[in-house]
Amino acid sequence: MKPRDIFKIIVATVGLVIFCLGITNVIAAVVKMIAINSPMGNSGGVMAGIGAVEIVFGVLVMKGFPPLTDIAFPPERMPGQKQEQDMVQDEGSESARCVSCQAPIVQGTKMCPKCGYTQPV
Repeated sequence: MKPRDIFKIIVATVGLVIFCLGITNVIAAVVKMIAINSPMGNSGGVMAGIGAVEIVFGVLVMKGFPPLTDIAFPPERMPGQKQEQDMVQDEGSESARCVSCQAPIVQGTKMCPKCGYTQPV
């Protein structure tokens, strides 16, 4: 396992803890509102609201938003960037082209990254 994967698991675990705290706050607020049943005491609604925000934030953190893992460990290759090997292949060889869409591909690739066509052997 890479450090990036371990950090991603830690971030998801923190999101789970925040989610559980939110559930606990909502349950406590509902019990408080039922037990007191007073129109003067409004702190149960505030507590439930805070719990709802914690639930939403916990789920977002578990799903990867905000992208804390990408901030801590930037991806090695950005989606729009080409690696040097791909650039050299594009410039130097006309024979490495996809059979279907004619896009340049790396020599020996079995599937075209642009159209997904399986290349003949």
